Amino acid sequence: MEGRPQEGEEEDRRATARVPTPRNPTPALTMIRGDRLKALLRSPFFFVMLVYVFTGLGAGLFIPYFNLFFVHNLRASSALFGLIDGGANGLTALTTLASPWLAVRIGRVNTIALTRLCSIPLLLLVGLTGVLPLAALLYPLRQGVMDMSNGVLQVFSMEVVSEKYRGLANSSYQAAYQVPWAITASLGGIIIVQFGYPPVFLLGAACYVLAIVVLWGRFRHAKSDIPGAV
Repeated sequence: MEGRPQEGEEEDRRATARVPTPRNPTPALTMIRGDRLKALLRSPFFFVMLVYVFTGLGAGLFIPYFNLFFVHNLRASSALFGLIDGGANGLTALTTLASPWLAVRIGRVNTIALTRLCSIPLLLLVGLTGVLPLAALLYPLRQGVMDMSNGVLQVFSMEVVSEKYRGLANSSYQAAYQVPWAITASLGGIIIVQFGYPPVFLLGAACYVLAIVVLWGRFRHAKSDIPGAV
């Protein structure tokens, strides 16, 4: 009969109808993904990551070269630098014991920001002085003041994320510190060869300042950072 589809044509149409057609992401789905990204960029986890990133960037510039700085630039013997470095580690152990006491009284964020801020002038004095006795005295002080709040930062950085994500967060923090360190360690060697030691200390101090600004700017009013609880 005229106008009636043949059997073969009807089967082709049914087969075509069964083939799923790809769907483009809906505006609602795109909006959800965008909202998740915005939420991540505003989250405490992201800002703590930035603190670790800037700290790793700064540390990688000069810490791998401290021994060369003392031996080649300040003319210290390897044995003398070993004594200086050992004294720095011992002082760091003592100052670390004092950091919980300080955190109880002024809060964790204040403790981290204050101790690291105080270490920056010491870092610059060590890096810019050409006097071995002065550098030998300031080097342990810088390390002791800078590193005394590491434990407080680790506790605080875990508490800004929910408990089920803390394993992932800890790995992310380690990567956020180690990867920038690896990058700037190579860059620091090039800078030292081309321009000497002062630029790496200045750039490292600038990175530390950025880390402090991020921490203080984001968390200075954190409700969980109450003096009296560590």
